[in-house]
Amino acid sequence: MWDAIVAGLCTPDKPGSPRILSVTSQSVKLEWTAPESDDGSRILGYVVIYGSSAAPRALYSTEYFKGPTTNCTVTDNLWPGRAYYFAVAAKNRAGRGEFSNSSSSITIPAEPGNVVETSFLWQPYVIGRPYIFSSCGFFFFFLFLA
Repeated sequence: MWDAIVAGLCTPDKPGSPRILSVTSQSVKLEWTAPESDDGSRILGYVVIYGSSAAPRALYSTEYFKGPTTNCTVTDNLWPGRAYYFAVAAKNRAGRGEFSNSSSSITIPAEPGNVVETSFLWQPYVIGRPYIFSSCGFFFFFLFLA
């Protein structure tokens, strides 16, 4: 923090909105344009947030991708049948910049023939895919088998 103030560094401008390249039942591949300005310090990486509304504050997960690459594949906490929006922010030595505008909405497809309907949380689960939940400081691991 101190060297950012001394050096006069600022956080990067916001990147372009993420564009969805591909969607599977377990991943979403995104790309975006780099910020117009890194404000004097090279881009160290990007933070990707996603959730069920276009407002980035309503997020399910955050992932940090190192390096200046402007694409990524998100694989964590994606649920078949749910719609997601994505936003991205650049990081440099001064910190994280402003988040981009949200992507368009995408819905994660279910794997045909491998979906089990359960009453637990009222959503379908894919056989053989692990799920991790947390509640009150405890983590629960589930693996649905045929």
